[in-house]
Amino acid sequence: MRLRDRDVLELFRPQEATQVERIAEALRLRHRSRYQVSVCWRAPGGVERS
Repeated sequence: MRLRDRDVLELFRPQEATQVERIAEALRLRHRSRYQVSVCWRAPGGVERS
């Protein structure tokens, strides 16, 4: 699967919005983010995975 020119948030939904906010803040401050993000996504057939 290719992710080039794709919005990763269209494919994977974070389970907690605060996880993405911490990463965005780290990037804004030009810090490397080492936060893990729990996500869910739709598998073929419409089954939701996490």
